[in-house]
Amino acid sequence: MSTQRFDIRHAPAPRESFRLLYISKSRFGGDWNSTAHTHACTEIFYVVGGVGQFKIEELTLPVTVDDMVIVNPNVEHTEVSLNASPLEYIVMGVEGLEFAAGEDGDGRYSMVNFHGGREDVLHYLRGMLHEIETKSAGYDVVCQDLLEVLVLRLMRQTGLSFLTKK
Repeated sequence: MSTQRFDIRHAPAPRESFRLLYISKSRFGGDWNSTAHTHACTEIFYVVGGVGQFKIEELTLPVTVDDMVIVNPNVEHTEVSLNASPLEYIVMGVEGLEFAAGEDGDGRYSMVNFHGGREDVLHYLRGMLHEIETKSAGYDVVCQDLLEVLVLRLMRQTGLSFLTKK
């Protein structure tokens, strides 16, 4: 008989550092306009449909399906939809987590595209949305766990790094 054992070296639990505050799904309609605003938390947007723009302070970023935009705390931003193809996205507010600007990055935001990893990202986001909608026992723990896995996957797939604050 042959056995392989793999020991796990445990790092501090991320939930001690950052926390999911909210998750929602939005779809622009003719009667809804976003205005420039800020949040005390990081917002992570994942575009699931349509075409539009994100305005981050003086910058305008075109966005389309599978784009993820991460906006750090206290950075003014707004979303703009194109009427021909209304913007639809899932957004999470996360406390205690910030995108860390790389050598070529901007410390206010980051944007990545997940054409190749769409189903993986959507699996976690839809799982969180389902949990928050049904509010079954322990839904908050499940949502936090899914967020932690998603953040780790983002770091692996994109090379992004995040700062956590206690």
